[in-house]
Amino acid sequence: MNPDFKIRCPLPHCTGWVTQLPPEDGALFMCDDCGQVWETQAELDVTIAEIIERFPYRAGVYRQTESGFAAVPEAEEPADYEAQVLQEPWA
Repeated sequence: MNPDFKIRCPLPHCTGWVTQLPPEDGALFMCDDCGQVWETQAELDVTIAEIIERFPYRAGVYRQTESGFAAVPEAEEPADYEAQVLQEPWA
């Protein structure tokens, strides 16, 4: 478990945060808002890539690293990020 892992949820219309859970919880990554679960970092990265393709402005909260996507510092997020996400369709 990485207690420092925190990244914006890559699901449409969700402004929550995904954190890494303890292995005994069964799922490794979960959004604190919508409750979506990803079993692996690779699954989460695929979902992030898909949301960026669908809504390119979403790239403003992620950065690509050698080990997958990571969050940009909150201070560097676009000021209107949450407002834009809340305009997205639910599906």
